[in-house]
Amino acid sequence: MKIPFVNWICLFAFIGLLTSASTEALMAQQRDTAMFVEDFLDEQSNWPTMTDKEMVVEGRVSFVAKETIKFLKIEGLEFYIPRDMVPPQKSGRLEVTGELRRQNGSINFYVRRMRGLPSEMDSIDVRLRSPNLNVQDYYDLAKWADKRATFYEDESLANRANEIRLEGLRFARKSIPANDGFALLDVASVAAQQGLPSETINPIYHEAFRTAFSNRDKKTFELTPFLNTLTQKLPGALTSTSSNNLLLANQYRQRPQETYVDAPAASRRFLERVFYQQVVEAALKDQLREDGANGKELSEKVSSLLPESPELATPFLEKYLDYRFQALKTANRQQALELSETYKKQGDDKTAAEVLITWLDYRKGRLNYESVADSVSLADDYLTLAKNTAKASEILDATNRKHPNVEEVELRLARLGYVEVDGKWLTPGQYAALPKDPIMEAMKQGVVSKGMSPEQVYKTLGTPSSTTRAHSASGVSEAWTYDGAGLTIRFVTGQGKSPTVDSITTRK
Repeated sequence: MKIPFVNWICLFAFIGLLTSASTEALMAQQRDTAMFVEDFLDEQSNWPTMTDKEMVVEGRVSFVAKETIKFLKIEGLEFYIPRDMVPPQKSGRLEVTGELRRQNGSINFYVRRMRGLPSEMDSIDVRLRSPNLNVQDYYDLAKWADKRATFYEDESLANRANEIRLEGLRFARKSIPANDGFALLDVASVAAQQGLPSETINPIYHEAFRTAFSNRDKKTFELTPFLNTLTQKLPGALTSTSSNNLLLANQYRQRPQETYVDAPAASRRFLERVFYQQVVEAALKDQLREDGANGKELSEKVSSLLPESPELATPFLEKYLDYRFQALKTANRQQALELSETYKKQGDDKTAAEVLITWLDYRKGRLNYESVADSVSLADDYLTLAKNTAKASEILDATNRKHPNVEEVELRLARLGYVEVDGKWLTPGQYAALPKDPIMEAMKQGVVSKGMSPEQVYKTLGTPSSTTRAHSASGVSEAWTYDGAGLTIRFVTGQGKSPTVDSITTRK
């Protein structure tokens, strides 16, 4: 049955009066009392317990007749209107007040009041013209629009919801200081919770972190919490990469925000890691003590956080090694050896050797030769650690002069080429400069010659196999026989003289 034309005229006039009334009041009532049809459908299992209770439902109309209306997306439920109530236009939004009633085994909705509502787009425009909007108002309105866009599969309304979110984000940014990175981070976090996509939010996160880090208080800045938040918001920062895109990295260092905004998603992840590296390096440099004493600890931390960039740890370790080098004056043996070994591992053998020489020279400068053990130990270290025979000889010679006839000192002097002459130890050079003594030369060659004393023969050939002694008017004679060498050495003692070799007999 067709609706009389005059009723449509009345309906249009009625709708016009409704929509020209206080739209703000209308929307306030919608928010506070009206149930959107999607929420109404979600309560379908509870409808039997909701009968005979007044409720307000709003949504898009799909069908109108003289006594019934239908809401879009609601199937199997009739909305009955009184005979004397003018039905609304066929399309648009409608708010109805009434109750559910059970009748003949089924449940239907009986309308007592109804009013037309502006379209979602018109409602949004009205709300956005309000002079007292705050950030949450934008996001609430976007959520309101998005809910209906999803339910009705309305792409235009969905796009408008995203535009409102962006407007809310821009509004929020205007309310914070430009140099407050953490405030901007909060703004971005709230916007992300409202459903803005990562391609929109991540550049704001990036800008917020860079701003916060640039304006940090270097004395109180805490790196670990900052990195934890950074990697939560920009996960690419935690992705260790071997990518060596030097061109992009260099562009980023010169124009970080612009480069990040223009980069595709994959490149943004790489740039987030570059920024992460910059944060770690700069923050740890802030922590580095002027003397470099904590350089090793920071070097290890860099290596742990940035395993793909070992070169970034090197300056911290070098600063620490410089500190240790300067501390060699008071270092013990183990500390000096460890420092030298560290340089060796770096491939710096020259500095490794310098460490040991410097440490030994500091010890030598403090040596007072009162302790034979300290002197011998230092001489041995010069020989084994520095291969420096000159300084080892110098120490042993000085020790021997202060503490003569110490066997462990004399043994080391002999190994270094020193020769004892008349109770005095001579350096190889000193001994070579002495006039040549035939007897001493023979001893050096292990040969016995006439004129040698028994002591000199003993030092040359050792203990004889047998000895014999005879007395005569001219003196005492003694013969030493060396069976292994086939020699018999005869000594003669003259009146008032010491015994010397008189003859040497070789046996076949």
